[in-house]
Amino acid sequence: MYLVDTNILSQGAPTKETDLAFRDLADWLEAAADHLWLSVVTVAEVMAGIERSMIRGEPRKAARLRAWLDVVEHLYGPRILPLDRDAARLTGILSARAQMRGASPGFADAAIAATAELRGLCVLTRNAKDFAPMGVAFVNPYESGVPPIPG
Repeated sequence: MYLVDTNILSQGAPTKETDLAFRDLADWLEAAADHLWLSVVTVAEVMAGIERSMIRGEPRKAARLRAWLDVVEHLYGPRILPLDRDAARLTGILSARAQMRGASPGFADAAIAATAELRGLCVLTRNAKDFAPMGVAFVNPYESGVPPIPG
């Protein structure tokens, strides 16, 4: 089972140009939907992007993104995972470990990594640079291809 990172989810946003590589991944995401999870941190990151669109004076873009996020939240429903106290503690640990290795993952990536680690999920991300130093399971479907759908 997989925790979808923000950079993978956002590739499906209606304001993004869809490249051929994402079309293949989108088919896989649809087929594997029951085995995919999101973090509330991803919801927060997407909302921040929507708000930036509003601040830049792009209300139509913001409205399209908000409608898309509403659909995403509906589809994932109970598979949107909270950042609870255990995940918050592990976020700090993973962040410190990465920093001691010379990396500097942001809070969002560390929180997503911690949420995945606690629940035995593999992070689906394009951002190996920040996830690798934290020592959590991750896969970059753009480099290694889509993983098998859990049976």
